[in-house]
Amino acid sequence: MINQMIWMRLLHTLSITAMTGIWFLWLSSLALSDPMTRSSHIEEYSILISTTLFGGIGLFIGFIVGLVTWDQVVIKYQLDERTVALSYVVFTLVGLLVCSILKSVIY
Repeated sequence: MINQMIWMRLLHTLSITAMTGIWFLWLSSLALSDPMTRSSHIEEYSILISTTLFGGIGLFIGFIVGLVTWDQVVIKYQLDERTVALSYVVFTLVGLLVCSILKSVIY
């Protein structure tokens, strides 16, 4: 039982971490990839480094949010594994849907 809770907590934390990292990467690449600012290869490397840095910041924030939400939501309301798994699927699908809608609206 304890082993199962550790895996569920790890899955919960890593899924929120991954989704937040993807969001930060996507938003930073959207904000920093203005074609007017790309004048040389050095500028493109600068944009790549900045985007990667924002992705790392997103991963860190997602990790903290995943740990906090596990203690504050999952344990407090004693959700079962089916509810937690369904919330991962819904969270991922909504995130991908919002990303695709924003991408189609902006481009």
